[in-house]
Amino acid sequence: MENERLRAELERAQTEVRTLLEQATTDELTGLLNRRGFLRLAELELRRARDEQQSLTLVYIDVDGLKTLNDEAGHEAGDALLVETAALLRTAFRSTDVVARLGGDEFVVLTRGFHGDGAVMRHRIKRMSQELHRSGAQTREISLSTGVILATPSVAPDLEDLLNRADKAMYEIKQAKSGPYRGRQHLPAPALLMAM
Repeated sequence: MENERLRAELERAQTEVRTLLEQATTDELTGLLNRRGFLRLAELELRRARDEQQSLTLVYIDVDGLKTLNDEAGHEAGDALLVETAALLRTAFRSTDVVARLGGDEFVVLTRGFHGDGAVMRHRIKRMSQELHRSGAQTREISLSTGVILATPSVAPDLEDLLNRADKAMYEIKQAKSGPYRGRQHLPAPALLMAM
């Protein structure tokens, strides 16, 4: 009888620990991983890719116009846009890819085995957004600025460096959208290839 009671208490404690760990690594609004959860899984993916000699692609994403939407339509509308962006990213990427909301209007995706450049990745996300909007699954077509970094298996990169490079590439795309390339279909795509 005492063993059964102890076993039940142990199972309850393990369940509570799992629940707390999930809460600590999940973004409450979108249900995606948060920064802590992303960093934890991304480090594991870096090691796995290195061991298996696979390339990795890091996509750093900024939701265009979130501040304006919050100012003009309120934070509920902004939150809805973030939730729709999370749904878009879940649809556009594989279940094995690491998708996270870092905070605010910034998201990140780490994927293994992608062979293509930043323009291909941006086109894939845009096409999926258009399809979801047409199907009624999204209330609006989502505009995103994306920085894409490809890491090859030659040299071990630092995750923080990958994030910084992808963030910089995203910022260049965002600047190009509001600069002399505004309204053009083909934005300059930084060809950032890095050894892993």
